[in-house]
Amino acid sequence: MYNIKALEEDWKRYNRKKKIPWIILLLLITVVLALILARNSGMLKLQDTNMKNQVTTTPSTLQQSQPVFRDKALTKLEEQDREETVDAPMDTGSGESINETDMQERTALVSSKPPRKKLHIEVIETASSPEAFKEIEKRFRLGHDTDDSLFLARAYYSKGNYKKAEYWALQTNKINENIEESWLIFAKAKVRRGQKNEAIRILNRYVKKTNSIEAKVLLEKIKKGMIR
Repeated sequence: MYNIKALEEDWKRYNRKKKIPWIILLLLITVVLALILARNSGMLKLQDTNMKNQVTTTPSTLQQSQPVFRDKALTKLEEQDREETVDAPMDTGSGESINETDMQERTALVSSKPPRKKLHIEVIETASSPEAFKEIEKRFRLGHDTDDSLFLARAYYSKGNYKKAEYWALQTNKINENIEESWLIFAKAKVRRGQKNEAIRILNRYVKKTNSIEAKVLLEKIKKGMIR
């Protein structure tokens, strides 16, 4: 049996890298919201200070008029808060202004993105490993996620099952032909299955299209018989 746990760790690292841009965007949104709250809090403190400075009546008069005065002040502050929440732009530090409406639209856009699927299975050297692979295959057929098909191609190649490695690399290429790793696995699996000329033909076409350094290196290795 082959140890697939290392492959799963590689897959997890690859998946985390794809999440980094979304994490950065969420952090930016959090910072902007924090700035909005801080500004509103500062405005409340300033208004409260001004209100205290304006009260110069005697204690008895203050005691009688304070409830009405406080009600008017609070009403005014609430109106200002509502106006600032809707209309006041916030400086993002990059020369752009973002108001609350823009923030809501961007937050809604981020929320509408489907969360990336996580692989919560332990692929270990036990009899349950085939079932784990079947589960990933089933999930791919439902969602057609290239992360799943590429993981299967990589894992099957490492296990020496070159027929299935070739199949899953091909499925990845059908969905996204710009994933280089799937082309390399596809070519290597072809060589392992005795189809060296076919692998060379495929890599030649890929190199002409992309000028990939890794593909050129692999092509030379195959031509020299370093991969059999």
